[in-house]
Amino acid sequence: MASVQTGSADRDTHIKGEDFFDVEKHPTMTFVSTRVEPDGDDYKVIGDLTIKGETKEVELSYEHGGDLQDPFGNRKVGGSLTGMIKRSDWGLTWNVPLDTGGLLVSDKIVLEIDLQVAESSEAVADEAKAEAQLTA
Repeated sequence: MASVQTGSADRDTHIKGEDFFDVEKHPTMTFVSTRVEPDGDDYKVIGDLTIKGETKEVELSYEHGGDLQDPFGNRKVGGSLTGMIKRSDWGLTWNVPLDTGGLLVSDKIVLEIDLQVAESSEAVADEAKAEAQLTA
């Protein structure tokens, strides 16, 4: 979380402070997928999102970008995850009322994650072992 940059040094300092992410006490935000489900031509990825030590289950949409083998024989899969959360669900409630009505900071946050994953040689070996046991 210490790498968050918004283009404004003052805003970056505020976001990293106690009103928002409290980076000193909570230096990381994590998402750990727990399952993947088909959703038409794409997939839903369900997992645990942890912000400021608070973990909640979220559902993100996965759009597949491609599947290939690199020059070294490693399988790579890429795509993007998108979804929306309410920051207040994680206790991020700081705000300022505006003179025109409404609030300075939206409660709705759009998550956009571009990713590339590589299949480990251990996963390939485990899969081959499991397939061998099924056919035996």
